[in-house]
Amino acid sequence: MNDITEINRVRAALHADDRPARCWGCFQMRAPAPGWLVCSYKPHNPAHPSLVYLVCPKCAKSQKAMRGARRAIETKARSIAEAAR
Repeated sequence: MNDITEINRVRAALHADDRPARCWGCFQMRAPAPGWLVCSYKPHNPAHPSLVYLVCPKCAKSQKAMRGARRAIETKARSIAEAAR
């Protein structure tokens, strides 16, 4: 499945659901609203899984929060790969 299809599916599910979503920039659960970023992580290491993650509008405006989100999702992908061994 290509990344655009996956991102569109996550975006549609985010707006259709009233449950809070986790922001990977600030790690808080927030209500879904327009402006959330749906990002995809493509690992350099082929053993790590590709992931799709969310960033809230507040964190999307901050370069520091975006760097933190990328670092956190990379760590999560590494954890998943190590647990699968």
